[in-house]
Amino acid sequence: MENSFMEPSDSELKPVEPSASSSNTLAKREDLSLITKADATDEQIIDAAINLQMGQTRYQNNTFVVGSQITPYKKVQQALLELETRNHGFKELKYKQKLCINNRKVIERSLKIEKERKEPDELEIERLEIELDKANYDCSIYERKHVTYDREIREFCDMVREHMEDEKSIEHYRVTNEEEDRKYWITRMAKQAAVDVHAIGRLGSGNLDSIMNMPQADQLAAIKGAVEHATLLTAGVERMQQQLLPEVRQIMEQEYDKLDMPKLLGLGMNNEPMMLPDEVTKQNEQETKKPNKIRIQSSRKSEA
Repeated sequence: MENSFMEPSDSELKPVEPSASSSNTLAKREDLSLITKADATDEQIIDAAINLQMGQTRYQNNTFVVGSQITPYKKVQQALLELETRNHGFKELKYKQKLCINNRKVIERSLKIEKERKEPDELEIERLEIELDKANYDCSIYERKHVTYDREIREFCDMVREHMEDEKSIEHYRVTNEEEDRKYWITRMAKQAAVDVHAIGRLGSGNLDSIMNMPQADQLAAIKGAVEHATLLTAGVERMQQQLLPEVRQIMEQEYDKLDMPKLLGLGMNNEPMMLPDEVTKQNEQETKKPNKIRIQSSRKSEA
């Protein structure tokens, strides 16, 4: 016998319209953009919490997830890895939502049959209505997750295009490339060692041990890059400290009982973006590529 069940299409995976028996949680949502601090009720705040947009932001992903990989090759690979994870999760979500819709149809059918019986069981009807409310709620949860998955998938696709080099195809980033991996690890160890030099004045034992496992030429490239970057970073911090001396003196001259400690407000004190040293505007202007030689570049130093 042919199966009469038809799998719901993606077009059917839409927000659930709550029935009259649905709970207050599933009532039609208000336009929260019209609700201000003065008139927000507990129910409206809870509604905002339930419908809170989750997931990671583009800035977070581009800076701390993809951007942490340093080299273009590894950035694209990280974006592809994150994209595969999101895409897999999105497909699993769709399967769960289809099962939820199917379960709701089964409950609705059972409820209809029970109501049409000559002697309907009121307790069974009540139980089925509760299950239907729960199914509606579950379907609405799946629908809200669609927004996050869709946004993050599009953003990671944008990051892949952003970090791809013009002359390289997507296939270049899909496969393992030993030379690209070597460049990545030299650059990564140089960055980690630079943090050690800037923070404690020398290479930490953990990073030094890892660098010593590398070929000699790569050791020299990593250590040279670390010292160079740490020196420039320290100089930049000292320059910014000098720019803050007038404000430091103002704090030092205050009476102790009237001391007003500074607070972080957004992008800087007084809601004004912090200005970096003048040299930062000259970054990468005169950088040149040297064939068959890896040299760690600093964003605040240009090559002659």
